[in-house]
Amino acid sequence: MISATVRTLVAAALVGSTGAAAGAAVLDTGFGFHSSDLRGYILHNGRQIGVGSAANRARALRRMLPQVFVNPTHPFYVADPAMNAIVLFSKDGTGTQTPSAMLSGASTALAGPIAVSSGYDQPCTANATPSATTCTNYIWVANQLNDTITIYGGTAVGQFPLSSSIQAPTFTYYTSSSCTPQLTAPTGISHVDPVYPNTSGYLVVSDAAAKDLQLYPALGNGVVCPDSAYHDGRFAYPSGVSFEYALPKPEFFNVDVLLSTVIATLYVDNGSGSGTYIPEPGSAGSIWAPGPGAGVVGVTIDSTKPAGGWIWVASDANTPYPFDALWLCYNNQFRHAIANTCPTAAAIFLGLHTPGLPRIAGLNHRIYVPNEGNGTVTAYKQVPGSSPVTTYVNLGVPTGLGIEGQF
Repeated sequence: MISATVRTLVAAALVGSTGAAAGAAVLDTGFGFHSSDLRGYILHNGRQIGVGSAANRARALRRMLPQVFVNPTHPFYVADPAMNAIVLFSKDGTGTQTPSAMLSGASTALAGPIAVSSGYDQPCTANATPSATTCTNYIWVANQLNDTITIYGGTAVGQFPLSSSIQAPTFTYYTSSSCTPQLTAPTGISHVDPVYPNTSGYLVVSDAAAKDLQLYPALGNGVVCPDSAYHDGRFAYPSGVSFEYALPKPEFFNVDVLLSTVIATLYVDNGSGSGTYIPEPGSAGSIWAPGPGAGVVGVTIDSTKPAGGWIWVASDANTPYPFDALWLCYNNQFRHAIANTCPTAAAIFLGLHTPGLPRIAGLNHRIYVPNEGNGTVTAYKQVPGSSPVTTYVNLGVPTGLGIEGQF
């Protein structure tokens, strides 16, 4: 079910005047905004978010930041559609952390950034094993307001993907009526880095309107149709895609917001942009319903952990479970069709506030959660009951994260 708890509602008159869908709850950032700032609304996990509704916060943050663009040594990227921006933080450190830099403005072509992924891809050093130091680093942004993917890349191999607060995208692509399916409501994005020398990676995007997972080439301009797509009866409102990479079969995970489930799908890569999707395991497919009935909103996995990796799922407070929470299941349980043995009790973490799409940073084993209800990201050790190790502040409505070393 769609989560019923919404922290603050915008007045009905405002909703009506801007054309928001009837009956949809609207997150109010509380910062106030000029009508000229509001570019439209996007739908995220059953809530309307005004794109540009935190423009005042974005302007204030820009005044606070250094004039020279500063990349943290180990950055992570926050998609914030209310600010219509990508905000950068250092993934290291403790306590309260403020932003290091921000990407925003008309030249960036951001349009309701709902999710972001970071990684590396071509061009790479010839015949070298692909890595962040031998390839070009990028961030990929799913923009739900105009259904585009904007891609921002470094100017040379091994450099950070961003070097300016108003950087234009290196590539922008979208689908057209010639594509089957079309990209119509992206809700999650993950980049699969290349593994072998002289090869390219690809993107996997969850689409709530098309009710599917779509695979795209990592780079492209203009009209770019998906190389393949997958849908089955397990998808009603897929969101928040993540994956575990076990060659040659990446395992994709997504939540379904309407069905309150977590879903696993194998993808057997046949090369040249083609592949076969397999509901895992076999034809039945692994489905975990935390609770059951928890208002699941996003999923991530730490594949470095034992038991096949640790799957973490964020849930928003609803009637059966009136608290925000993270849930943990071991992937060995999931992939062997015994998902019903996954815990039915939530792993409560302090500091959650209407969570969005979480990410794991595999290098430091922390789980990072955007909190849409109070404009923060909280980072935790993977220990149930933990308080935040770090709280990242000065955001509007953060929805998705891209983290260096996230897989």
